[in-house]
Amino acid sequence: MNSDNKTEQNVLEMLKSDDPVLKTETLYNLSFEEVDNNIVKIVIQLISDEDKSVRNAASNFLIQNSNPLIPASVIDFISSPDISIRNLAGEILLRKGVESLDAICKRLPEIKDDDDIKFLVDILGLIGDKCPEDLIIDILTVNQNENVIVACIEALGNIFSEKGVEKIITFYDKADVLKPVVIEAAGKIRTLKSLKFITEKFKSDDDLLKFTMIESMGEIGDEDTFYFLLSQVESLNGALIWPLLESIYKLKVKYDLDVPFDDRIKKCVLDTIINSEPRYQIVAAHLVTVFDDPE
Repeated sequence: MNSDNKTEQNVLEMLKSDDPVLKTETLYNLSFEEVDNNIVKIVIQLISDEDKSVRNAASNFLIQNSNPLIPASVIDFISSPDISIRNLAGEILLRKGVESLDAICKRLPEIKDDDDIKFLVDILGLIGDKCPEDLIIDILTVNQNENVIVACIEALGNIFSEKGVEKIITFYDKADVLKPVVIEAAGKIRTLKSLKFITEKFKSDDDLLKFTMIESMGEIGDEDTFYFLLSQVESLNGALIWPLLESIYKLKVKYDLDVPFDDRIKKCVLDTIINSEPRYQIVAAHLVTVFDDPE
């Protein structure tokens, strides 16, 4: 047996030992690059070790190592009844980013448990790459579980899937709980279709929903949106004034438009400075500066 084989055998023995301190030290001493598949397979199993330090050390190694076996093998642990192991597997997949996409996309169509589907769709959305959009749209089309539907809509928003907008907005009227999710996702994607949809739905009686709509319009709006929001100044009140002023300011800056400094705007600015959170107070202060500028 050559020295490399002896070294590998020693490492395997230490990783299989009953001593959690020895296993932890061995894991932290492993090279992230040149490690045999046999060692990687053992390390993957250690994310379900009884000792938390061993689990964390194994997770750290698996995140850093680029062995292609890792994502597909780690996915097996997302079904663990132990929530800490499940979350650790999710963290590894998420931290490995695009390296995990192929394994997740291959496994998702085979999974029947809705909790596991939601878990992996959430990870796809957080990774943020657009390549799984067709798969997510397919799941959204056929799955009836509300939690999975929410996860798919949020994921499509997070990956900025223009292709997904048309499907997303069909869920707006299916359940009240889906409305803010649909608005937020459509607002993130930033298409003309999203903007038109959000503007059309603005008559909602739900202030929380209006709050989200106003914020979205500030992000994706055009010049027409700017004047639409100005027209809402007199009809809105309370906390809705704060995002309204912020969105007006964002569009003013984006399109180099003028905000009329009339009594209704003065009232909004004053209310925001006195009553709102620092984020909105800063916007109001910027507007005061603009109004005071003789130019």
